[in-house]
Parts: sequence; structure tokens; C-alpha cells
Amino acid sequence: MDSQTMLRNMRCLISALEELKSSDPQALNINTRKDPFGCDVTDLLFITKEMRRDYEIYHDIVFINRRLLKTRFHGNLILICGINNEGHSIVFAVGLIKDDTQESFKFILDSFFNEISSIGLPQTVVIERLSQLKNAIDQLVKERPAPDLQLLYCHQHLFKSLKFQIKQLQSQRGLEYSENLKVLMSRVEKLPSIHGQSYLMSELEECKKLSLEDNIKRQCGEISIIVDKIFKEAHFWSRHITMSRFTGGINITERIEYMKLWMQRCLTKNDTSIDEAVRLLVDFNWLNLIQTPGMTQQAMNQIIGKQNSLLVDTDNLNEAVTYDEYKITKSHLVDQQPILNQFLKSHLTLFAVERCRYAIGQALKYFRVLKGEKNAKTFLIQHVNPNQAREQKQSSHQEQERRLYKVRVVDDYVFCSCMEYFNSGLPCSHQFFVGLKKHRKLLFHERWFKTFDKYAHSKPKQTDEIQKQNIMEQTFVYKSLLDSYDPASDITIEKNDIRILAPMDGLFSSSFAFRFGKSLLIPEGLRTFHSDKSSLFNEKDLKDENAVVFYDDKQKSRLQQALTKKATSSTVIKPRGRSAVKGDFRSDNAHSAVGSARKGEDNKTPNQRLLVS
Repeated sequence: MDSQTMLRNMRCLISALEELKSSDPQALNINTRKDPFGCDVTDLLFITKEMRRDYEIYHDIVFINRRLLKTRFHGNLILICGINNEGHSIVFAVGLIKDDTQESFKFILDSFFNEISSIGLPQTVVIERLSQLKNAIDQLVKERPAPDLQLLYCHQHLFKSLKFQIKQLQSQRGLEYSENLKVLMSRVEKLPSIHGQSYLMSELEECKKLSLEDNIKRQCGEISIIVDKIFKEAHFWSRHITMSRFTGGINITERIEYMKLWMQRCLTKNDTSIDEAVRLLVDFNWLNLIQTPGMTQQAMNQIIGKQNSLLVDTDNLNEAVTYDEYKITKSHLVDQQPILNQFLKSHLTLFAVERCRYAIGQALKYFRVLKGEKNAKTFLIQHVNPNQAREQKQSSHQEQERRLYKVRVVDDYVFCSCMEYFNSGLPCSHQFFVGLKKHRKLLFHERWFKTFDKYAHSKPKQTDEIQKQNIMEQTFVYKSLLDSYDPASDITIEKNDIRILAPMDGLFSSSFAFRFGKSLLIPEGLRTFHSDKSSLFNEKDLKDENAVVFYDDKQKSRLQQALTKKATSSTVIKPRGRSAVKGDFRSDNAHSAVGSARKGEDNKTPNQRLLVS
């Protein structure tokens, strides 16, 4: 498509938008920027009244994505998005820019901030790793003081980008690289997956030190440049920083890929009318269709009219495979949990219920209490994964970091050292495990309640107070985790055990009336679920250390030192669950066959056995 055709399409698009605005002045606001000669529009941003209404309620977290590099309108498509209480992506503004320059991004952001200035700036902005976009945001923040705004890189985008760069380097002269360089590349590629702050910083320092060695720089100078960049930008992409901010636990990148497929036909080709493209960009009700629970990729492709499926990174399918595995082996137990029908399904949206159901399934299958009696305040939880083949690839430090979690009871509420609750707004699997088994309270973020949308419409300004409440609760929990030694469990929680940065003291003025577990929009006390003794997490499910089988002596010795006491038993327990082999999903009626097949496991040596769940 030639540039003149694209310019004509752009003029037609602007004319159609202006005609829509003339028929209803409140329908949308349009902002344009012309070239230096004032002839043609180069950049465009518009916001409809529906987009503005959604931003009033859900403006705490904003995602900025550049999806279609070249459209039929002589510009790249920019989507400014968020998430609602159903877990669906919602669009706050649509932009088109001719080139990816800092000036164009600044125009888009400046126009957007002007439009929403009366509502307020977002608390967190997540972008893809693009220097021009980052510099434009930095410049605007200097002009518009926003001390509470946190800029983050999209973790999934960074992970895939870094993985692609490493594979490109390996494919160039892979056979010529020394073993030290290959190890360095492998360590650099895994950096975005590290949760703990202390371990990440030590790995970053070590990778930077290795990348500066003369023999490494001679073989591959590019790896030194990559390490230097991610080292300097660590405060934008580190998992421990991302986990300390509320983002709904959403991985926005994959959602935008679905949106891209849906819009591609209308926005990249001339075989559809301009009116159809305008309807697509102005009315995003079609998002509800592609985000319907149970929508499969095949169904998506049929609706979109595409035969090609999304490019899926098979190395990142562990969670999906684990979820299918858990559904087969533990779904009947999860569905019997009282919390599911008594609380989750009654009060939370479907998106939140499914996430909680998955977390409970993980708790049933994978976790054991290594320390902590029933009346203790602190518990040491071990993640015991039967998928041994994957786990053996981890380094000893990272393996230990991933497997051990410390959970503490704060004002009878359960909170974990992973602090995932403050990122997703829902209890993590460790909290569910201890809370349901030890009959303690669990806290839920107001965002995921069915009534949130109704109450937020009547009190849109109250959503800012919810964000303040969430950060104050995070600060309170962080200090409580480090508070005092628990003699009943003989467990101490150190700063390195908590996998986020320390919240800032004095973030808000004393005029904010903080009370732990306070409900600002929904009825008082509804955020809390108190587990009783009807929970299926009973004492018979645990044998503490007797329930753990170590697959080698090295791991056994390492965990014994971490637990500061000797393992009391080497009893071999028959493995439960099954290895997550892609495509090998059995029906619920296949349990007897699975059990029969596992009888052969008794003939294997201890080193061949999997970790049990």
C-alpha cells in the first residue's frame, strides 16, 4: 500500500470521527498533530465517552501497547488499556502515530493526560521495553509532578525479547562459543524469572562481572551490551518491583495479541470500508466476545477468519499444563471446598473464582508444612513438585528460593512472604493452604467483587482511596512479617525472605483513615473469609517432614541446613499426581489406570523417584 493511499485513508478516518463528534459532541474527543508544513495529520488520539467512563473507575493501572506497526492509516496503532473487575481488558484511548519517535509518543501521552486530568493520573503504567516511549513518559512526569506514579516494563514482553536476543546470538556462532559464554547467556536469559530481590541483585552483579571479562567481550561483545542495559533498567523490570504494585496479576501481552488478530483485517487492508474500521476503533464491545471464558484458539481463529494460530512459546506452557493436570487429579477435591460455594462463587467475578480455584488446586497438590504447629503464628511451607525433570534444571539457590515460603498470621489474617496478594488482589496458593488448613482469615481486594462496578459508578473518586488502602495494608503486612520472633514455630522472617521491595513510609498523609481489612466500596467485612473446621485441609493431610521424599542426598542435606534440624524420616511415599507431559491429559475415569501404571515406581531407586506432592 503506497503512502498516498495511506494518507487518504487517514483523512477519511479523521472525517468520519469528526462527523461522529458533530452528531454528538459528547461522543468523543479528538486530538491531532500535523506535519511541520501543516498539510497532513501525522499523529492522532481520541477518547470516547465510554472509554472515559471506564477510566474513571479503573484508572489505577494502565497498559500502553504498540501493536500494529503499520496500519492502512499511515500510522502505528497505540492502545492505552486497563482491566475491569471481570478481568477483561478495557480500552481507555486509541492513538495513531506516523513514526516511533519520542515526539510522537509525547503527543499521545500529553493528549491523554490532558483528557483525563480532571480524573487523575494512574498509579502504575506498564509499557513494552521501548526507549522512545519511556523517555516520553519521563519527560511528561517532569512537567507534571506525579510522585506516586510507577513506570514498569511489561514482564512478558521483556522475557520474550531477551530470550529472542539470546537465541539470535547463539545461532550466529553457537559452536564457537566457549562454555563460560554459554553459561553466561543461560543465566542472563533466566534473570526475568527470578522473584527474590536479594538473589536477583546477586545474579545481576555476577552476570555483569562475567560479561566484562576480556575473553567474553572478544567472543561476543553484544552480550556485554545486553547485560549493561538490563542492569541499568533493573528498577523497571524486576519481578520483585512488579510484584509490589497492584496490576491485577494480569499478563497483558497475550491479551493484546488476541486484540491484534481481531483488528488486523480492518486496519491493515483496504478490502474493508472506513466505516467498519471506525466502528472497530470506537466501539470496543467486541472485546467481551474474545474474552469470553472458554474461548479456544480454534474458535478465535474461526471468528476472526484466520487460519494461522497465535505463535505460542512452548517453553512457557508450564502453568497451562499444570492447570490441566490439576483439574484431572484434584478437581473433585477443589469443588468440595466450602470456600468455593460459600464465598467465592457468591461474591467474586468468574475471573477471580477461576484464579482462586487454580490456587486452591495448587495448594492441595503441591504444598507441605515443614514447620509450624496449629496455634503458631508463622509457618514454613515447601513446594514439592512431582515434575522432577524441570526442577533439576534449576540452580540450587534458585531451587531453594522457589521451594520454601514463610507464611505468617497477621491479625488472624494469613499472608505469605511472596507478597503476591498485593500484586493480584487475591490470596496466593500458600495463603489458601495455611488459611484453610489452620482455619484463619483470608483477605480479598475489592476489585474482584461482583458489586465493585456498581458501587464504583456511584463513587468513582473512591477508587483512589482503595489504592491508598491497598498500599497501607501492604506496608502494615510488610512490617508485621518482620515484626517479632515466633517461639511457637521457631521461625524468623528476614528481609531477604520477602520477595518485594520495602513499601515507602509516609506515602500518604495522616488524614487517610487506615484500618487493616477496611472495606471502602463493598459492605463492611465482605472482603474477609474466615475458614472453619469444615475445610477439607485437615490435619490428616500433613505428616510434616515425614511427607517429604528427597530425590538425592545433596538436596536433602541442603534443606536440612535451611530448616536447621535433621530430617526425621526417610519413608518413601508413593508419588501423587503425574508428570506434566504436553498432550497427555487423562479423563477423570482414568485414576485406576494411573494408579496401576505407578506400581512400577516402587522398583526404581530413590534418585529416580520424583518429588511427591
